[in-house]
Amino acid sequence: MDSFSPITQWYRTKTGAAFIAILSAILFFGVIFLSFLAYYLWQIKYGDAQKLAEQFSQKFTVLPGSVEAERAQYPIETMKQIIRPQSPTLGRMDAPVTVIEFIDFECPYCQESYGIVKGVKETYAPVLRVVFKHFPIESIHPNAMQSAFGSACAGEQGKFWQYYDLLFQTKQLDPASLRAHAEKLNLNMSAFTACLDSERYRSAVEQDLIDGVNLGVRGTPTYFVNGMKVEGVVPRDVWDRVILDEINKKK
Repeated sequence: MDSFSPITQWYRTKTGAAFIAILSAILFFGVIFLSFLAYYLWQIKYGDAQKLAEQFSQKFTVLPGSVEAERAQYPIETMKQIIRPQSPTLGRMDAPVTVIEFIDFECPYCQESYGIVKGVKETYAPVLRVVFKHFPIESIHPNAMQSAFGSACAGEQGKFWQYYDLLFQTKQLDPASLRAHAEKLNLNMSAFTACLDSERYRSAVEQDLIDGVNLGVRGTPTYFVNGMKVEGVVPRDVWDRVILDEINKKK
């Protein structure tokens, strides 16, 4: 058989050489494309979480008279100072990620954010510590302060987070409902009523408000993730990126 058979030496033809050149170019640019795609996906998952979080502050109840606050990364020691003995917490003290949330129970955006953040808390429970801070904007939410007192009184009997869930799940914040929630949780009603009527936790709630203002909180919901301020209703995928970013910083 001729050694230059078109079957065995096709690549030596002009057509074959052109095909190989085109295939090589496709492979070359394919590798470049995949490299950029991999980098892009990495940025989505582990990139600049703060810039992502800053995009989602439009769903946000603003404190009357507040001004646009500079977004800042507060040091861990500063954040520790506002975690007070009365602050309800979830998770381990040594968790790598601490989320401090400033919440108004009557804020519609806190209500919208509730389900998203609840899912985040459940997913990242092993690595997350959550600290609750009251921030009732009483001038526009008439039931917010009493709801804060009710949750604090429930916390006195070890049921803060269950009461917190009921406030958001039922959306019922009138005085009769505050007592009904306590009954549903089988709290000692005489103790709860005495606590609520006396406004025992007013100074604690007002201290949370002062702490928030000192940190530049201008409305609700506002979260601090290891000191990084996150405002408004933040989508779940952005929460994932923010928390993964913080976890990666600890490695």
